[in-house]
Amino acid sequence: MNLNRFHNSKRIFKVLSCAQLALLVSLLGGAEATAAAVDRGLGLREAVNEALAKNPKVSSVKERVNQAETQIPVVRSTMLPTVSLLGSAQEHKDSVDSPMVRFGGNIYNSYQTDLRLTQSLFVYGSIAALESAHKERELRKLDREITERVLTNDVILAFFDVVLQMRNVETLKREEGIVKESLSVAEKRSRTGRGQVLDVLQVKTQLALLKTQISEAENDVKIAAAKLANLLGDPRAKEIKVKNVLEVPELSYFDKDVKLKEFRLLELERNRTAIAQIENMKATSLGSHMPSLAATADYYYNSTKQADLFADTASSWAVGLTLTIPIFSGFSSYYQQQGYNSQRLQLEYERSSIENSASLQQVTARKNLETASQGIVQGKETLKIATQASDEARRMFRLSVIDLMQFLEVQTSYVQAESALNNSKYNYLAALVAYFGASGQELDRLVDVLEEGAGK
Repeated sequence: MNLNRFHNSKRIFKVLSCAQLALLVSLLGGAEATAAAVDRGLGLREAVNEALAKNPKVSSVKERVNQAETQIPVVRSTMLPTVSLLGSAQEHKDSVDSPMVRFGGNIYNSYQTDLRLTQSLFVYGSIAALESAHKERELRKLDREITERVLTNDVILAFFDVVLQMRNVETLKREEGIVKESLSVAEKRSRTGRGQVLDVLQVKTQLALLKTQISEAENDVKIAAAKLANLLGDPRAKEIKVKNVLEVPELSYFDKDVKLKEFRLLELERNRTAIAQIENMKATSLGSHMPSLAATADYYYNSTKQADLFADTASSWAVGLTLTIPIFSGFSSYYQQQGYNSQRLQLEYERSSIENSASLQQVTARKNLETASQGIVQGKETLKIATQASDEARRMFRLSVIDLMQFLEVQTSYVQAESALNNSKYNYLAALVAYFGASGQELDRLVDVLEEGAGK
C-alpha cells in the first residue's frame, strides 16, 4: 500500500472540507450530479430568504395580515355618514270611517321617495371596535413573525444537516478507501506467506459492512436534502447545492454579540396584545345594549300621481335626532361579558405559562450551548490525538512493528474522531439556534454571522 499517497490524500481532504466548497446533493438521481442538472448553489442567507419568500406557510400568514388590514376601514366606515335612497309605489284604499280618508274611500296610487342621511353621534364601544381591528392586525403580524422565526430556525438546522450528512458519507467513503487499501496489502501478504487468510476475511467483512453504512448514509443525505427543499417551498427540486462549511464562531463571540437586556419574546407580545383586544371586544359588545344617538335628515317626495312625483309641491323634508335606549335583552349582555372575562383569564394563565417556560428554556438552552461548545473543544483535542496516532501507526506499520489489523484500527479511529467532531459542530449550531430563540434574539442576526463564517 502506498502510505504516503494515503497520507497526502487525507491532508488534501482536510483542507478542502474547511474551504468554501459547493456540496451537491441529488434527491432523485443519487449523490452524483448529472450534466443536465440545474445548478442551484445556495448559501445560508439565500436559503433563508428563499424559504421566507416561497414557503406556503409564510405566504398564508402574510395573507392573513392583508385580510386584517382590510377590516380596519370596514370598522371605520361604521362611524361615517350613510346615505340611502328609498322608493315605493303602492296601491291604497282608505277606510271610509277614517277621519283622514282620501278619495272618498276609493282606490288610489301612492308614490314615495326618501333620500335619508344618517350620522352616528354616539355609539358606546365604537372607538373600541376600531382599536380591536388594529390589534387584530398586530396579532396577525406577530403570527407572521413567529412563523418566520420557526421557519428560519428549521432552515438553519436543515441546511447544516445536509452538510453533516454529506460529510458523514465522505467520512465513510474515506474509511472505505483505507479498508480497500488494507485489503490489498492483506491479500499481498497472504500470498507471500507474510500474513494470514484470517486477516483478509476480517478486512472483507469490514468492507461489506461499510458498503451498507454508506448506502444508509447516502439515503440520509437524500432525506435531509428533501427536507430542506420542502422548507424552501420547492419540494420538486431534484438537486440542491449548499456550501460545505460547519465552522462557527466560539461562544465568547456570541456572549459579546447577544444583548440579553434587549429581547423580544414574540409569544409574550402576542399574549399581551390578545388580552388588550379582549377589553376592546368587551366594550364593543356592550355597545349594542347601551343608548345610542344619531342625527338623521330626510328629503321626501310623495304623490298620488306618478307624473307629479318630483314636483316641488310634492317635496318635504325632516331633520332630527334619534335616541335609542335598549330596555331588555334577556341578560345576553351579562353572559357575553362573562364569556370575555373567561377568555381574558385563559390568556392570563397562558401568559404565566409562557413566562415560566421562557425562564426554563433560557437556562436549558444556555447550558446545552456551553456543553456543545465544550464538545467541540474536546472533539478537536481528540482529533489532534487521533492524527498523531495515525502518523505513528503509519511509521510503525512501515517498520512492520504492528500488524495490519492494528494499523486499520488506528486509521478507523482517526476517521471516527473526525466524524465525531463534525457531529459536535452541528450540535453546537443547533444549541446556538435554540439559545437565540430562547433569549429573544433576532435569528436574522445569527444567519448573518453564520453566513460570514461560511465566507471565511
